[in-house]
Amino acid sequence: MTRAGPDLPGRHLNGYEWLDGPGAAPTDLTGFSAGAFWGPGNMISTTADLNRFQQALSEGRLLPPRLLGEMRDVRDTDRAGRSYGLGLEANTTVCGTAQGPVRGHSGSVPGYNTFSFASADGRRRITLAVNVDLTKTRGADEAIGRVLSTALCRPAPPAQPAAQAGSSLAARTVSACDRRFTGTVSAGACGSRTRVAAGGR
Repeated sequence: MTRAGPDLPGRHLNGYEWLDGPGAAPTDLTGFSAGAFWGPGNMISTTADLNRFQQALSEGRLLPPRLLGEMRDVRDTDRAGRSYGLGLEANTTVCGTAQGPVRGHSGSVPGYNTFSFASADGRRRITLAVNVDLTKTRGADEAIGRVLSTALCRPAPPAQPAAQAGSSLAARTVSACDRRFTGTVSAGACGSRTRVAAGGR
């Protein structure tokens, strides 16, 4: 559907920045024109649709193998752990090098920061939309990292308890953080209040 005008139709996520400092009221930047950045930010979508796109791309249903191979043929950048192919980022900072890079992309305009990635094996996906970007706190960035790693990374095997009495507690702790995301859901990760759309098998 093509729509002209500055207003977003229907229910949507409002974007904010604390332009006057953390103690002031936030500025609503929902109507900020992403066209100011030329190519980026010129499409409006939902986390569910981005997740479906990520699944189809990672499963090879959108492009012939040769073209998908070019997207995954990445080059190092000046950002540690992040490399890029043709429109696709490979990131080893989320799950570490042992599990292989997560693949996808992030993007931001004032008021919004979005992350859409699939695990190295393509079986887990997450799209996370945050309604602040330029004035995010370090704590917010750390929470985003925890949500991404919980959704995308294989959990470490539980340590063998020294005594039988501790084994049930260890098992409960692992299962509480080892969420198996199915379909498109809105869920917290390991007690986080951040809402995410995630998919997996």
